[in-house]
Amino acid sequence: MSYLFRMIVLLLVLLANPLIVHSRILRSSSDSNVHSQRSFDSIDNQKSKLDAEAVAGARRYLKEFGYLQEQDHDDFEGAIKKFQKYYNLEVSGKLDSQTNKIMSMPRCGIPDHHRHLHHHLHRHHRGFSKNLLKVTSKYAFSKDAPSWPNNKRNLTYSFDPSG
Repeated sequence: MSYLFRMIVLLLVLLANPLIVHSRILRSSSDSNVHSQRSFDSIDNQKSKLDAEAVAGARRYLKEFGYLQEQDHDDFEGAIKKFQKYYNLEVSGKLDSQTNKIMSMPRCGIPDHHRHLHHHLHRHHRGFSKNLLKVTSKYAFSKDAPSWPNNKRNLTYSFDPSG
């Protein structure tokens, strides 16, 4: 009787609270670097007056993911073009709806372009740099930035049934 009672209680608990797995967005340690599911509203048309907060958010995004360098902070249009080319979008240099859609998607914190990171690491390797510690604590790249060969990018995996 108690076995049947436990099974009924378990069934009721499962029906009342189904096992739903929700996706989650990994956030960086700094709230100002949160980019996932952010909507850069009011930037569909470059000719319209751009919302200053949306442009600032796009600038932060482009800097964080390697499209906009500190010394090139005025080349916003060039950074947008570089982003659009990387994602095979129509290259216009404008924050259109397709660019906005890609920028609003959840993603990891690793930059798409990391050459500037190598330059930064080699330039500051002997001196203390607050930014260096911040960057290297998240991830690291090999000196020559190797990647998988084009013919070996379809990776497969399996789980060891014994472990």
